[in-house]
Amino acid sequence: TLSPRMKILLPSLIIVSGLLNTIALLPFMPEFILDAEPRVQLEAILPLGPYNFSEVCRLLSHFDLYALLIIVILWTVCFPAFKLALMAYTIAFRTSEWLREKSAACLGQNARLSMMEIYFVQIFIMIFARQEHVIFVGITLRIDIEVQAGILLFHLGILLSMICGEIIEQMEYTRA
Repeated sequence: TLSPRMKILLPSLIIVSGLLNTIALLPFMPEFILDAEPRVQLEAILPLGPYNFSEVCRLLSHFDLYALLIIVILWTVCFPAFKLALMAYTIAFRTSEWLREKSAACLGQNARLSMMEIYFVQIFIMIFARQEHVIFVGITLRIDIEVQAGILLFHLGILLSMICGEIIEQMEYTRA
């Protein structure tokens, strides 16, 4: 059983993590702003300005990148929802000791796997932040990505779910 403190802390972490993930994916929440100089050269290929989850999905679909679109949807919508639901189930319902051990181990692995998502986004931002590319002699294209609230909220939601997963795994580990 959970201590009184954990009965409040764990569900609170799960709820806040879910809310942050949901807010980060709303259509009005920008994740980053893409800018370039001179604007005309990049805008012919990729629209400049704010991007959010729905805009990224629309662009992937527009360029027929359906496999990548499926991966993005699975990784940003389905995986976090599944992880949070498994956490809620693990702490809310009495299960067999075997199932509790397996779900706690799965949650611990998922928490560590979530770190890949943060690394992927950080690498993406590092690659495109303040880049200069010489297109022709004397013509340089500057690309910049400015991180917005959507990315920050999504990362905070991931970090909270990682903490929650680690707590659940450690509680099960110390119980055994």
